[in-house]
Amino acid sequence: MNEEVPNDLTARFIKQNKELRAKNTIFVHNRYFWVYCNFKDIENKFLVPIFGTRDMVKLEERDVPMVF
Repeated sequence: MNEEVPNDLTARFIKQNKELRAKNTIFVHNRYFWVYCNFKDIENKFLVPIFGTRDMVKLEERDVPMVF
């Protein structure tokens, strides 16, 4: 089975920043994207606009206190 290591997958997305931004891309993510990519790297290094909000993923996946 040919499985990509999560960090390698994240690195591939980050390497495509310049090309995707030049094409005015808006990235539409799915669950696979967040499960197999490094959250911190995507938040800080993946500079392509993401449809939706990056903050909601943090609330779902991390131990972040709920503030109402």
